[in-house]
Amino acid sequence: MSVEKTLLEHFSKIDFPIPDKGLTLLAISAEGQVLAQMGEEKKSNELQSLGALLAGVWQASEALKDFMSDEQEKDDLKLNFQNAHSGYLLLPPSEKNPKIIFAFIFENQTNPGKIKHIAGKIRDHFNSIEILKKENGEKEEFLFKNITEDEVDKLFSFAGI
Repeated sequence: MSVEKTLLEHFSKIDFPIPDKGLTLLAISAEGQVLAQMGEEKKSNELQSLGALLAGVWQASEALKDFMSDEQEKDDLKLNFQNAHSGYLLLPPSEKNPKIIFAFIFENQTNPGKIKHIAGKIRDHFNSIEILKKENGEKEEFLFKNITEDEVDKLFSFAGI
């Protein structure tokens, strides 16, 4: 089964209805690729841009967090931006799904607290299952393994850097 179908199947198991209007729920890979969407669908030309931007926002906030001395539980972290009725909320990757960020984009909502409640239900559900499973013995590959500074210099020498 594809990752998108697996995610959508699990979204349907959550015991809280996700509204079709005013809320878009995205499952985004850590690299910014939208894996699945639910709720109010975004246009395909907007979708991947949103995924890349929201993943970048999350990665930037993770980098900023490293400069702060506050030791918080990772499950307590979330990132949001909102005005009275619209905004977005990002949930951090979980231990079971370390490569998936959940994003909630809401517009014209009279109760943004309801979005946070839905986000909590989704977090609880996805903390108990693993979506992107590694095959037995599969290791994460690096693009450049054991590369020297000299080799990096040669890669960029064509640009005069």
